[in-house]
Amino acid sequence: MASFSPGTVQKNLMKDPAEGYNPSIGPAMLVSRANSSNLSHYILRSVNKGLRSMKDKEFVAAVFGELFDKNFEQYKEALIKPVNNDNDAYATARNALSLLGDSQRHDVIDFLKIVIADSASVILGALDGVHYPDNLEGDLVLSFDGEEIQGDLQDIFIEKAQEENVYG
Repeated sequence: MASFSPGTVQKNLMKDPAEGYNPSIGPAMLVSRANSSNLSHYILRSVNKGLRSMKDKEFVAAVFGELFDKNFEQYKEALIKPVNNDNDAYATARNALSLLGDSQRHDVIDFLKIVIADSASVILGALDGVHYPDNLEGDLVLSFDGEEIQGDLQDIFIEKAQEENVYG
């Protein structure tokens, strides 16, 4: 049986079919939309939200910083450089983006934040043991300085992404 974390529940269930992502959907609506087989897991993880270790938060902050403060900024800088005749992946993308207006180009570049966040969320969910990519089942143990840190990584990451307005 597939399982997912409250962060994934929150992210996926906060999508209003008519309007798309809606961060104003509250917990009651999330619970009513949740699959009942995962409801107890969702409630338990929500209760434990306040019990997160500082190591969990430190790990997520480091990963988040690497992804958004470093990698995203490098991608952005590479994609806004002047068009040239280079054939590398950045130049090809930059040349394609040059066909768009400035506002559209920045919209596409900002969309990379969502791609980065969703990719990291899948990985952190797998490490937490709450998301199982196809053909991968089993227990993973992740520790930082000898302390087990998995279990809330995906949720902490998604919360930080929401605080930083990654999803727009």
